[in-house]
Amino acid sequence: ISDEHISATHETIAGRVTIISNDPGGEHGTSVASVAAGNSASFVGTAPNASILFGTYWDDQDLANLGQQALARGAVAWNNSWGYSGLGLNQSGFNTAFLNGTTSSLNYLAALDAYAAQGVVVFAVDNVTHQHATLMDGLPYLRPSLEAGWIAAANGVPTISGGQVTGVHLL
Repeated sequence: ISDEHISATHETIAGRVTIISNDPGGEHGTSVASVAAGNSASFVGTAPNASILFGTYWDDQDLANLGQQALARGAVAWNNSWGYSGLGLNQSGFNTAFLNGTTSSLNYLAALDAYAAQGVVVFAVDNVTHQHATLMDGLPYLRPSLEAGWIAAANGVPTISGGQVTGVHLL
């Protein structure tokens, strides 16, 4: 899981978290980890008792390290609940994020490529502030090699007519 912070001792995930990098901050990472793998008397996540490898998204090298560690450990999915603010899903946004001349951004892109080739990268769509895909949740549009191992997850309610989805109301 790539997020801002995790409390590894939280009752739903205690004893199953390995931290690659962590920052002080909110509990969003703890919430995401609980939904993904939580298991307690009051809460059960999607994959209860799964092991969690956690790292922050603040630095491209932290992201690259997390992806490399996840791949080396055989992790099934790499969940991400973040994105580059202000970078569009276009070549300019891609260039700014990945081709900016830093080794760490290229390392991160290589980690995404390697992981998506063998596992599943999940990106939460920021449907609170955006009406369209952003750079990270839509990255396979610009880097098709990622497509087979990529899921962009959004929270929405479909409108169905005649067995077809005709629209979606984002929540």
